[in-house]
Amino acid sequence: MIENITCTGCPMGCRLSVEVKETENGPEILDITGYECNRGRSYAQDEVIRPRRMITTLIRTGRGKRPLSVRSSEAIPKDLIFPALEQIHAISIDLPVSSGDAIIANILDTGADIIATCDLELR
Repeated sequence: MIENITCTGCPMGCRLSVEVKETENGPEILDITGYECNRGRSYAQDEVIRPRRMITTLIRTGRGKRPLSVRSSEAIPKDLIFPALEQIHAISIDLPVSSGDAIIANILDTGADIIATCDLELR
């Protein structure tokens, strides 16, 4: 099977073709073409074998009228995005909060924290 993906590793946006063979241990990459730099090759390997994504969302605040913007400190496995969002949206936090504060540490045992992206004061 051939997967065609666009690399997001740099501004070039190379169109990559990845030849993949499904095995009992998961996908195995046979060939990668179309990349202009090593970041493209690495991106293709990660995207096919273990795709990961950053999370950005909002969390309710206790008595605040404005929600708090948060993001993951690093990309998490793609298949854990919706369970992570469920956990994030199930909470409400008290203000004040400072940019960079860890709101949820090590979400779903991924090693990534959910952190505030801005300062938010109680009004």
